[in-house]
Amino acid sequence: MIVHLLRCLPRVTAIAGALMVVLLPLVARAGSAGAPVSTGRLGLCDVLPGVAPSGQSWNALAFAAGARLNRWEIRWDSVEPAPGVFNFTADDAAVQQSIAAGLQVVGILIGTPAWAGHAGNGVPRGLDRPLHDPQNLWAQYVLTTVAHYRGQVSDWEVWNEPDMRFFWRGTPDQYARLLQVTYRAVKDADPAARVLMGGMVVPDLGFLTRVLHDAAKEAGGHGPIFDAVSWHAYGPAHLLYTNIRRVRAVLDATGFGRTPIWVTEAGFPSANPNGTPRQAAYVLQSITYALAAGAQRVLVYRASDDATGKGWGLLDSQGTQRPSYLAFEVAADSLDDSGPIVYAPDSHVERFTFYEPGRRVTVLWSHGIADQHVTLPAAGPQASLMDWQGEGSVIDGAAGSYQLTVPGATYNAGVDPSGSVVGGPPVLLTEPNSLPSSLAGQAYVTGSGTLALLNAGSEPAAVAVSLPANPAVHDVVEVPPATLRVVLLPLLGGPGYHGGYLVSATRPITVQPSLSAPPATEWYSAGGVPLAILNPARRPVRLSLTTYRSGHPSSLSMTIPPLANRTLSGLPAAVIRSSEPVVVRGAVPHLSASWYQLQPGHGGLSLFNPSPHSASVNVRFVGAPTVVGQQLRLRPGRVFRLEPHGARAVVIQSGVPLAASPAVAAARTETSVAADGPINAVTLFNPSDQPAHVNYSVVTASRTVQKAVVVGPSRLSRVAVRVAGSGPSGVIVHSDLPVVAVPAS
Repeated sequence: MIVHLLRCLPRVTAIAGALMVVLLPLVARAGSAGAPVSTGRLGLCDVLPGVAPSGQSWNALAFAAGARLNRWEIRWDSVEPAPGVFNFTADDAAVQQSIAAGLQVVGILIGTPAWAGHAGNGVPRGLDRPLHDPQNLWAQYVLTTVAHYRGQVSDWEVWNEPDMRFFWRGTPDQYARLLQVTYRAVKDADPAARVLMGGMVVPDLGFLTRVLHDAAKEAGGHGPIFDAVSWHAYGPAHLLYTNIRRVRAVLDATGFGRTPIWVTEAGFPSANPNGTPRQAAYVLQSITYALAAGAQRVLVYRASDDATGKGWGLLDSQGTQRPSYLAFEVAADSLDDSGPIVYAPDSHVERFTFYEPGRRVTVLWSHGIADQHVTLPAAGPQASLMDWQGEGSVIDGAAGSYQLTVPGATYNAGVDPSGSVVGGPPVLLTEPNSLPSSLAGQAYVTGSGTLALLNAGSEPAAVAVSLPANPAVHDVVEVPPATLRVVLLPLLGGPGYHGGYLVSATRPITVQPSLSAPPATEWYSAGGVPLAILNPARRPVRLSLTTYRSGHPSSLSMTIPPLANRTLSGLPAAVIRSSEPVVVRGAVPHLSASWYQLQPGHGGLSLFNPSPHSASVNVRFVGAPTVVGQQLRLRPGRVFRLEPHGARAVVIQSGVPLAASPAVAAARTETSVAADGPINAVTLFNPSDQPAHVNYSVVTASRTVQKAVVVGPSRLSRVAVRVAGSGPSGVIVHSDLPVVAVPAS
């Protein structure tokens, strides 16, 4: 089905300037003067107090990279070495210097003293006692610590990786009790502070699930016991996306669906074969995966090297920047302030698009060793291209697309050639993404991942494609006059893509995916095929269906949730009416007195009369070997199955508008044919009794070829439109008499 947008829109002036928005300046090279602008979503673990041997403050270096969070342990066994004896001197320096540098501190409450239980990782004694009972030793530590840092530390993480025996010797139930006590103590000492469940790392999620079940029971009686859930990420970078989505599913299933997820550790050491560049790629990729999966905060482990010798830091022990430091800076500058994010990979590259008001950033990296060449639709005449180390350039999009080379992961050679742990060096394409002001003619399109846009007019058209779930996620494509543009849009296939998207344009265009139709509030089905009903609205839609069996009507109703699909099978002929426009596969959105079926082959045609009056129907079989015509009287509410009798075309004329499927509802003097693949030929049918003089333009990606043909009365003409060496094509048809034009194989 072909959708013609804006057929009733008056002719408007050229809109070439509609897409000529001001190009965003190139991002400064990472590591240059001035810290990236940041909204506080990214941070680092263990930013040290004091000054690095290089002479710079550790906190200032973290801030300059774009970090706005410092995750810092305030260990119980350090601050209370003996019962009731607290000493916060060392941690005060870390907290106060971070705050002075512009970093918010995420405090970790952890570490059992030997006098309070098993040293380091044991369950504290007295945990089951009331909150203010002095024998609830853990509660007294939390109350004292949070009160001491009230107004300085606003987020408290409860332990570290409690699902690992190395860190927590207790059971999930005991950790849930620890979490409950901590939550109440934190809120008692500082009601404005937030409590994070300790970051877990074991991917089977069994420990987490048990804690959540305990938390759900507690929430039913005494209120919540955490404000956010933490997750830690080590190993293959892509698993971060998978695991966050799995954690979200568990939260949904246990009644905590709105709980934020923080990634409070994600790291990769540089002390591996080819480790320094692989670490840098891992940092940028893990942040990208985490934000795309819905993480509210992401903290990289760690700011600088520790004593293990593995080189976890973005800075070495002297304060010297590694490539991973620059990659973190790129992420902070380009991704931190994004809104909606679309993840749409293919077999060769990972692809993410980060949307902000007025701009979008597409992040790509290769899976394997070889370079990959990628074509993306251009939202404007040029954009900025930046590599993973912050080196930028300008890329030309005047031809309607950007041609990119995505580097292969040469550093994985001999180590991980498939890129199973970390992919190739990422590249970031930053471009404007403002909607033109004169959009109209919205259509709802479903099906294919590619979209053919045919502008049959003499002026440029700007076409906007957006997700119904979030109109802020949109792509803008400029289609020159008399041009077909076939695009694979980045937003297709990402989260929020519910089988459909909205298309608007500044001028009349033809849109052809695998299936498309404008939303309508009334649809007609001749029965016999499943009906797929899609609600593109962000609110529920009420449907009323009147079905007809042997002409006898019956009614039923239903509600389709926002952005949802429903499939109905086994229905007879039906009229579907909705409170808001919907799209119904297997039905037609209007009635017509004239219908045409070209090249029907062996497939039949169903006629349905939903009106209260009988329809006198005249059928003409063009090119049938034995049957010339047929006259029908179709009673109200009745369906008739029309056999084509080997005809090359079937013409239906009715005294009462009716529905026909599959068929074309109208003949026109001007029409367009577009497809999301090559068009080899077009079949033209002249249903009149006079010759039709047809001029048609074959549009390719590089040129337009003008041709003409005369189609005799009641004749079909199959015209070849494939131009040698051309890509996918569209056809613009002008005729002195109304004709029907459809793609031919």
